[in-house]
Amino acid sequence: MKKTKKFFEYFGYTIAGILILAIIAHFTLYLLGYKALVVVSGSMEPEIKTGSVIYIKTFEKNEIYDNIIVGDYITFVNNEGHNVTHEVIYINSELDQIQTQGIRDGAAPDEIISADDFVGKFVFTISYLGFVISVISSKTFIIAFISVIVIGYLTTTLIKELKKGKKEEEPTEK
Repeated sequence: MKKTKKFFEYFGYTIAGILILAIIAHFTLYLLGYKALVVVSGSMEPEIKTGSVIYIKTFEKNEIYDNIIVGDYITFVNNEGHNVTHEVIYINSELDQIQTQGIRDGAAPDEIISADDFVGKFVFTISYLGFVISVISSKTFIIAFISVIVIGYLTTTLIKELKKGKKEEEPTEK
């Protein structure tokens, strides 16, 4: 019983440590001008998979054209107000024009955008982490997680009280 308890204790510490390191890494990247986004479509597969988290580097408007070239992946806001990450296929800084295209076979070029629509330049991806983030940020998961914690706490408290009650009932020898 003690080995099982120790295992879960160390397991809990390990998970907590990993989460703390992930949070520190995420906020450090944020402070350095990086932004995390979850990929929700397959227009960039197989390079960037649906359900991945991508990190993009943001720039001031006057720095954009100095930091992107044809072939880079950038994130921009499309006409519908959604973030889209596609490959740059055309740049004309003098006319403030950038054109992109998804890399999936048969993808049509996107409308030309300007620096006003630019969000950031793709830096790296963590495959499938977006699925995990989507699940743990859902209301159902949060309610279930809180329920498990409350039930676990109540169960542990009840077991302790029952053991305490049994010890008090045991007759003592004189």
